[in-house]
Amino acid sequence: MEEELSLVARALGVKKEAFKKAVDKDSIHKVGSFLYPYYRFRHKELGFEKGTVVFLKGDQTELMAGYPKIKRILMLKQGIKKNLSSRFVVEEKLDGYNVRVAKVWGNLVAVTRGGIVCPYTTYRIEKIIGSNSFFDEHEELMLCGEVIGLRNPYQEKGYPESKDFGYYVFDIRRKRDALPLTIEEKRKLLSEYHLPSVRELGEFSADDSEKVMKIIEKLEQESREGIVIKSLDMKTVLKYTGNKSTNNDLRYAFKFWSDYGQAFFFRRLIREAFQCYERELDIEKASSELGRSILKPIIETIRDIDNGKEAVEEFEIVVPDRAFGEAFVEHLNHLGARVTVKEIVEKKGSVLFTLQRHYPSTNDSTRAYLEGSTWSD
Repeated sequence: MEEELSLVARALGVKKEAFKKAVDKDSIHKVGSFLYPYYRFRHKELGFEKGTVVFLKGDQTELMAGYPKIKRILMLKQGIKKNLSSRFVVEEKLDGYNVRVAKVWGNLVAVTRGGIVCPYTTYRIEKIIGSNSFFDEHEELMLCGEVIGLRNPYQEKGYPESKDFGYYVFDIRRKRDALPLTIEEKRKLLSEYHLPSVRELGEFSADDSEKVMKIIEKLEQESREGIVIKSLDMKTVLKYTGNKSTNNDLRYAFKFWSDYGQAFFFRRLIREAFQCYERELDIEKASSELGRSILKPIIETIRDIDNGKEAVEEFEIVVPDRAFGEAFVEHLNHLGARVTVKEIVEKKGSVLFTLQRHYPSTNDSTRAYLEGSTWSD
């Protein structure tokens, strides 16, 4: 164990004592994987982003840096004016989950934002880009992208272009330190290797904030999430989401109100207030929509539980065989999710699992209050 700690500390360029201290307090912990064991950074630690992973293979190590936190602006026009002085691009922000993809000792791996090597996501992405020669010629790089679609275990949002499962690259970064390629360098590689990517919605200057606002309005009409604004040198990256996205988030989370932290709700309420102010939205209409997004799902959950049902979320995954699906369910439960199998349907060449994610805090708390338990303010 001591030799392994020394090995990983050297790979990170930190002192063994500092690394061991982080491991002892569980900010960094070791995970057994379906490919290689690895150390996962559960929090930002030792100068490395949350989600950083260090893979192990005998006396070899491979570092995959975490994806950096992207700053959000609440006032679009002022945010552009304050943070950008040179030209920038606007890309669509998809509503899915962040996944870094790279080759590690010749094997494709897909790692979630939090640093989990996901066997299911790896399997599905490998079917999309596994035969692409990108990593054979650029093993030092990683693709950073968004998984969308209804058949995934983390964020089920269908899009017309990917109702089932899709992966769209938004950044290409250096694997060992997450240093981004410039916009032009990224464009060149995306085109050369025909990689699926998020939509680039235009290139603008700081005086074009009205045009950028029009893009937001159009995306909202299409029920899409928002935008990411990037300087051409990638030194400034900002995100902005529309108010429909905010309401969708609240509508989903309040269904499982006791399993989501108060910070999740509060941040989105403040975001909505600033958007209403800047865009001069109808306050009565916005308040009514916001109220429905909050109250309706909670009341539906209370009613369901009072009628003997359980607050659960159903989702589907498509796997190569039954054993893979069962192992993945075990993987999710090992991570702390409460997932059970509702149905298994075998098809030609694949197996469809219908799964249920359970929310014990919401179910237990709601049931207790319905039975007369007191609320602690």
